[in-house]
Amino acid sequence: DAPPWPTLADIARRHLTVYSSPFIAAPALGWLFYTLTFVSMLAILPPMVVPGSRAFVTAAMPLASIVSSMTLGNLLLRHMRAVSIIIAGFAIAIALVLVFLVTGPDPWLFIALFAALGLVQGASFAAVPELNASLPDRALANGGIAQTGNLGNALGTPALIAIVATGSSAGLPALLIGSYAAAIAVHLAMAKRRSRANPGRDLAG
Repeated sequence: DAPPWPTLADIARRHLTVYSSPFIAAPALGWLFYTLTFVSMLAILPPMVVPGSRAFVTAAMPLASIVSSMTLGNLLLRHMRAVSIIIAGFAIAIALVLVFLVTGPDPWLFIALFAALGLVQGASFAAVPELNASLPDRALANGGIAQTGNLGNALGTPALIAIVATGSSAGLPALLIGSYAAAIAVHLAMAKRRSRANPGRDLAG
């Protein structure tokens, strides 16, 4: 027989389980800030470069993210914890946005930014089994990623378009830097909570 359909109380309890756990919630909370900017930048950044480079940039940015995730990301996972790679990816992205703030739009700069976010992409999924040993917890963690991903995608594009529409040259970089800095802060806070929960185990990365 099929399991009974969960009640609203069951659903609420599962959400509480997910987002109160520094192990289950960490990948999803970082993923929120990734998705808040990733898809929206695909729409917003290409029109900023010269017309002759727009088609190339539009195609190359997501490809750079995939290639980075599958090559450098996989290599780093052999030597570093997934959360450490996520934090590094966000930190590199912040540095590249600062360059953008100084130099203005550039095709290769945008491609490099997406390559940095590719590290976040792959490592976020790798963090699920790394932080959660049991299959039920992994299922909840993946569900959290799906939820925050949908939320980030839904909110990101309208937010970035609204900021770009203001005409402020610092608005877009400020939102990107703020999002990535918040992601790093969340991951560091979750790592601190994990360390307190398991004092004898290295869970900081």
